[in-house]
Amino acid sequence: MRRLREISILVGFTACSLLNATAQERLLPASPVLLKIEPVVRLIYNYQFDTANVLISRIESEIPDHPVIPLLKALWQYHYNYPLLIGTAATDKYLALCNEAIKRCRVYLDSDPDDLEGVSFDMLARAMINLVYVDNGESMKVALGASALYRQVARGFHLTDQFNEFYFTTGLYNYYREAYPEAHPVYKPIASLFPKGDKKKGLEQLKYAASHCIFLKAEALFYLALIYLNYEDQPQLAGMLTSRLHALYPENTYYLGTHIEFLFINGNYDETDSLIAKLGQASRKNSFHRMKYLIFRGIYEDRVMNRPETAKKYLEAGIRLTGQFNRYDESVRIMAYFSLSRVYRQTGEDAKAQKYYRLGKQSAIYPYQFRMAD
Repeated sequence: MRRLREISILVGFTACSLLNATAQERLLPASPVLLKIEPVVRLIYNYQFDTANVLISRIESEIPDHPVIPLLKALWQYHYNYPLLIGTAATDKYLALCNEAIKRCRVYLDSDPDDLEGVSFDMLARAMINLVYVDNGESMKVALGASALYRQVARGFHLTDQFNEFYFTTGLYNYYREAYPEAHPVYKPIASLFPKGDKKKGLEQLKYAASHCIFLKAEALFYLALIYLNYEDQPQLAGMLTSRLHALYPENTYYLGTHIEFLFINGNYDETDSLIAKLGQASRKNSFHRMKYLIFRGIYEDRVMNRPETAKKYLEAGIRLTGQFNRYDESVRIMAYFSLSRVYRQTGEDAKAQKYYRLGKQSAIYPYQFRMAD
């Protein structure tokens, strides 16, 4: 799940924790302005976009030239317009905001390359750019930006004692540096160019981040869920983490869909009816979430209601919406192919069953994905 996104080592919203009012005045943890940032991030993650916009404007009036302003606006853009597709006006605006943040970080880094705030904000902006390129399959652009991003991530390795949020970036690197090339040997030559990690230590650091970080809690929980599902073979624990994410951000449509997906993976189909209904209501204005709703409803019709013909209609309608979201729909598209293969097999349409099984097999890499056809 989200296989390509894992490669980018998303660093999350570390920089929000390290604000300053001007280049000369640093904000301490008790600063009134800093205390206003955390609610903005929480509101954005919970899809309360109008309220978040109001707070961003207020903060901008107090620190108009700080790099956190374009980064907050970029984070807003990312979630409001999800998924961001290359070539759209929303994505162009998002990338411009991230680049503006990098430009503003030069105030700090030109005078001190190891400046804590400069490193943090620059790292965040570059990671946010890479994230969109990864999700859109822009491999060359990811490679071109990897070196500058890694330099800032590496500087953060030694800053965990100064701020807890760095446990996320350090833990993510430590784990994926070892786990990803182990699972995908083709990447071993590339991984060998970077310092070794430590999977056990990385997991401990990510758990700490999920419990103690303010701004990175959601990202730490999300990546822990992916790790336990894809690498540690503990899907039930992964499902508990997505349940926690949904509880923390109940209006976040993406986390809602992810939680449903993990419930399916764990075979908890009968627990999803009300969640799928909520996804349906939230997806009326977003074709990506609409696609997920149709596929999930089709799976529910098959697995719980035992209505294969109805399941076919939902699954086929959902699949027709795939293909327009680049890499964003990969995991749920695979789930849909295998599920439709299962339904056609039940109704005796073996040729169609084999067709959709082949389509799922082309992209599936994890055992739990193949089980959706059983």
